[in-house]
Amino acid sequence: MAVDLTDLMPTLLDVTGQGVPRQAQGQSLVPFLTGQREVAGARQYSFSERVQPNPQRNRRISEVRASFMIRGQGWKYVRYAKAGEYLYHLTEDPGETRNLANDPQYRSRRDELAAELDAWLRRTGRRTKGEGPRAKDQGRRTKDETQSGSV
Repeated sequence: MAVDLTDLMPTLLDVTGQGVPRQAQGQSLVPFLTGQREVAGARQYSFSERVQPNPQRNRRISEVRASFMIRGQGWKYVRYAKAGEYLYHLTEDPGETRNLANDPQYRSRRDELAAELDAWLRRTGRRTKGEGPRAKDQGRRTKDETQSGSV
């Protein structure tokens, strides 16, 4: 189960009986803490980004210095906009000293994590060339959506 700070707000809103905004990236941990949901149904990865501010206020990787990371299941994959990819097997290399991104033996793992990262970037509004601005949904999640962690 991957837990990060994005889960704090949905969890606190859930505890207080408030609706969770649809655009919230995290999931409420209340169903897992109370036994209403199995840990196996939880999010498996944590994500992080560092994006240099730019005049367009977007997350177009090709136009700014940026880095994006996915971590979970003993692996960490990092993509830098202008400096390549890094893949670490954290269970075997907790110090992140061996970059496996270009090792053919780990190509499928790299591709799997890269696809998960790309899906997260799309879900959270990364714009690529040719795409228009993301429609802003200011609605609230239903209680069922909050418990399922769906966005």
